Amino acid sequence: MLRKMQRRVSIRIDMTPMVDVIILLLIFFFMTARFKEPEAVEVTLPSAAAGVRIPKDINIISVTVDADGQIYVNNERIERQGDVTNMVKRARIDAVNVGVPLDKIITNVRAEGGVEYSAIIAVMKELQAANILVFNLEVQKEEGAW
Repeated sequence: MLRKMQRRVSIRIDMTPMVDVIILLLIFFFMTARFKEPEAVEVTLPSAAAGVRIPKDINIISVTVDADGQIYVNNERIERQGDVTNMVKRARIDAVNVGVPLDKIITNVRAEGGVEYSAIIAVMKELQAANILVFNLEVQKEEGAW
């Protein structure tokens, strides 16, 4: 009796569903990730044990004071005293023109840890002249805090 050659059935795992899931996960992470731009002016922030986290949907106007006492508004260097007021007002107007409500615009003051207090006072006076009476002082969290 002659036996016919039977074709051997190979067992294969279908990879299509797994590839579909991986592609969907990649699309999800790309669509939900918000990348923070690196700060143009590097400062070492003072540390604090307490602080408040700012929600992601807030428009932030950043006022930075570096170690030399140089002031920057949204990473643009300020040349003369009084320009902080004008630049902060302009940044608020630009944000409102884009459609951001005023309650979603906050001002952050970032200062080098060892900067002289008089530089911070000058920034505070400029913000007061721009009718900004509430602002945040940005700090770095201490180890084990929050």
